[in-house]
Amino acid sequence: MALRTFGALALSVSAASAFQGTSPLFLMSTSNGLSDFNAASGQLTSSSHASQAVEKFLSNCPSDSYVVVNQPGVTAEDFSTNWAAPILGQSLKGSQDDARIASSGSIREVVGGSDAESIVAYVEKQCKATRMHVDASSGYISLDDATPRVIKLDFTAPPTSLDERASALTENDAFLAALMKSVREGSYSVVYATTPPSEKQMPPPKQQHPMKGYEMDEQFPAGYKTEMKRDLTASRGNATADVALFEKYMFLSPGIFMGLSVTILLFLILYVGISAVAGLEVSYFAFTKEMGPAAQKKQQ
Repeated sequence: MALRTFGALALSVSAASAFQGTSPLFLMSTSNGLSDFNAASGQLTSSSHASQAVEKFLSNCPSDSYVVVNQPGVTAEDFSTNWAAPILGQSLKGSQDDARIASSGSIREVVGGSDAESIVAYVEKQCKATRMHVDASSGYISLDDATPRVIKLDFTAPPTSLDERASALTENDAFLAALMKSVREGSYSVVYATTPPSEKQMPPPKQQHPMKGYEMDEQFPAGYKTEMKRDLTASRGNATADVALFEKYMFLSPGIFMGLSVTILLFLILYVGISAVAGLEVSYFAFTKEMGPAAQKKQQ
């Protein structure tokens, strides 16, 4: 059950960490005891509650080898992409070459982080395990054959640069995969404990969807008319797809409105002129020539 549901939990944490001062915690094992851990842990818990949940899982000593990873200076955002720790993510999902991983679990936000040293000390005392240490900075793995054994793997905090940070986590992931191959002869459990970064270790905030383009001294030069400016709101997707028809389209622009107003005014002037000419009343005799005595006197 946990193996099927963990595909969406393993490394698909939120793209932005919901709380500051928190870091994730990952577990996987060849035994089936992590179902109770997933039910009791939740996605936001304190450091003490997370330690109790881990110790409850390890109290029965279910494995021959225990790998406890100490990864300082990380947040849930560092594991939000599949390429941040791909081998770890595939192992947690059960899709890695070792199909014996029967259960896995995670806590997305542990307030204050997890203490790897206390987990190692608990396994050493509870399971009478032999303590071993592996330093990732040397790149050399040397283990004894004694079992049960608890192996502490110490990583350094990743750099603050986003590119270098992702590269460092990928290298740590490859080193952990090499260590896991050396303990696959018997049963094993992996506890990936992390601590949140300090103020000096905090990475810069990510810029989502940066917009780059040609920069002009003036976005719209003064010589251009207002009507010639490009409508930048047309490329904002289908935000107005569900609005009313008359709100989505402009059927009466300022130019059309002024043209209609002038046309109506000209038609009114033409109508008044034609009506005035048509209303003239002149007698037909006004256009005839006088032939009587009065006309002859006028001529003299």
